[in-house]
Amino acid sequence: MAISGIDPGVAALHAGHPAADLLGIDLVEAGDGRAVCTMIVRPEMLNFFAGGHGGIIYALADTVAAYACQSRGGRTVAQSATISFTAPARDGALLTATAVECARAGRNGFYDVTITDDKGKTVALVRATSLWTSKPPPSS
Repeated sequence: MAISGIDPGVAALHAGHPAADLLGIDLVEAGDGRAVCTMIVRPEMLNFFAGGHGGIIYALADTVAAYACQSRGGRTVAQSATISFTAPARDGALLTATAVECARAGRNGFYDVTITDDKGKTVALVRATSLWTSKPPPSS
């Protein structure tokens, strides 16, 4: 599929994703091992230092990585991920998360996720690993 669109299977997954809906995560692009999502940081997402809570930022990263994985077809599950927070995400910021497949080896996929704010500042960097399973893709 063309990078400029949204893989129909991923679009169906996003439509049935209650956590993404709760967090206000929008799917912008998905296909060929790549995905882009956005999310606006809301007051209830802040930690006690008035920055975006790490768990909320991680949820955005996990979601976009999952969409990039699922864009290859089949069913993948998260195996591991590490996150480095590089700058605070402030209230009202529009975050953009971009996941790109770096490599595939056997049943594993490796993804780099970069999250930036609307000023272009990098908020977090993530390396995620997925595992392809023998199960069919989830149905919506």
